[in-house]
Amino acid sequence: MVLGLVFHPWPNGVRVPTVPPTTEKLTRMGDDTRQKAKRQDQLRAELPPFLRDMLTAPPRAGEGVHSWLFRVARQLHAHLPAGEIVNLLLNRVQGCGRQVSRKEIEDAVKNSIAAAWQPKSHTGSVQSAAKWPAINKEQREREPGGQRSH
Repeated sequence: MVLGLVFHPWPNGVRVPTVPPTTEKLTRMGDDTRQKAKRQDQLRAELPPFLRDMLTAPPRAGEGVHSWLFRVARQLHAHLPAGEIVNLLLNRVQGCGRQVSRKEIEDAVKNSIAAAWQPKSHTGSVQSAAKWPAINKEQREREPGGQRSH
């Protein structure tokens, strides 16, 4: 260490001087990390229990991490903005046994928007569609064998 500089070797063997972070900067970095962790704990506390359970137990590599990302993101859209969903999922898949890229998570969040769960609306009743069309009596009578005797 020379005059507060730290020399880090680059792959080609050149030593590049860098200034180490000050104690104040390290403290701020730690505070930021603590604040993010606290925010994620608050977010999880506000989520429904089944969703907290899903976030608590992400699958291991080879057990469906990719589909889990989609399923969880689909549920989270009703509770969080997309950016927070990405950050939360990034945090949850760390240590799953494989490298999960930010792009993979962003794609899962983006692709799950169309299938996002939405709370039921109580603005009016929903009418269900008939499974079969109404009977056309005229057509039935014209068809051979259409008339039935009772």
